[in-house]
Amino acid sequence: MSDRASEPAGPADGGAGGEGSSVPDGAWEAFQREAEESGRRGSAGAAGVPKEPSARARMVAARLREQDEAAAAAQRRGLGRRGKGKKPPEPWQPDGWRTGPALYERRGGGGWRQSRRVGLVFAVLCLLVGGLWFADQRGHLNLGSPGSGAQGEPLAAETGRPTGAPPTAAFSGLPTLERPWAGSPARRWDEGADAIELPAAEPVGDVSAAALADALADVKDFLVASQLDRETLHGAGPERALELLDPKNADHLRTVREGLRAPSAGNDGSALFTRFDGDELRLVGDAVKVRGRISVEEGEQGRAVVRTDHSFVYALRRAGDDEVTRVVVRRAFAFDVAPAGWGTTTPGTVWVTETIGEWAGVRCDAEADGMLHPGFPSERADGGGDGPTRDPYDRSREAGTGGADPAACGTATRV
Repeated sequence: MSDRASEPAGPADGGAGGEGSSVPDGAWEAFQREAEESGRRGSAGAAGVPKEPSARARMVAARLREQDEAAAAAQRRGLGRRGKGKKPPEPWQPDGWRTGPALYERRGGGGWRQSRRVGLVFAVLCLLVGGLWFADQRGHLNLGSPGSGAQGEPLAAETGRPTGAPPTAAFSGLPTLERPWAGSPARRWDEGADAIELPAAEPVGDVSAAALADALADVKDFLVASQLDRETLHGAGPERALELLDPKNADHLRTVREGLRAPSAGNDGSALFTRFDGDELRLVGDAVKVRGRISVEEGEQGRAVVRTDHSFVYALRRAGDDEVTRVVVRRAFAFDVAPAGWGTTTPGTVWVTETIGEWAGVRCDAEADGMLHPGFPSERADGGGDGPTRDPYDRSREAGTGGADPAACGTATRV
């Protein structure tokens, strides 16, 4: 074989280099070196050599461009309707491979927000209807009468004798087992022992603030035991209340016990204690409505005088019967408080110097037996007997005035 055959083709056979060639020898050698290096790189994986995108990549790119253009067009239409100042459209992004499209996006963006608004409106309506029903059941609603909002507000504490006209009932109607305070101003009163509020204890005469505070606490205990104790109200003996009467006030205590043991028209235990016949009557529910006040003034010889004036309203039914009635009892007491250390009174007891009692809603023909006997709506055509007409809820008058003498058995305008 000729040596010529192993050399690159010269100009005579159309190769590069040599005579008649248009490519310089240096450039040809550089081309050969680059070709060799490119061949080595190609054999190592063709790194660095541009590759044409696959058909799938071209399809994905085209779809992304189309969706970007669609989003931009939608944004431009929105700007045209709502004006300028909105953010430019963001490039479309595919759904997350874990999350997928959000629910509100699948529903057009506003469906979820609208559903939430509808749910909130429905919840508010339910709360409103439920609140109205509950207020009506508690007797705090005055449907169909002027000033119903004010009628349902709770009353502030009574710090002095009220002035002006007596309160009006929010709506008429007879009491029932479900609504024992229907038609009564007492429905706005506080209940039980918590309704008996004590004034601040301050020195009065020779009685110190500490001694007066103890005396006020004893007075409240006596009012609770004599007017609110459930067993006493159902006819039991007022033993706790009797224990609170000062034994040093012997004449008074003797008279009280005699009135309980052998009641008479002139000495009846009901003058001091509120009791009903438990064999015939039962309280409706656990509440007794109470409204009143307590004041302190200076008495004789450095003593203090505690004065109380409270109205108690009881809802009652006959045993085995659903008919309900009410009895209103007003009690006014005066208690003497001696300075500590004088030894004229017994600590932990009360010294009663004055009692006033009046009531409405009771039968006038009942015999004196130390108890109150209410009349029921089905039994009475009016509020009482032939005596003066009075409103038992009128606390603007002094207790025991205005024809309120129980012996007169007057006509109560309401109970």
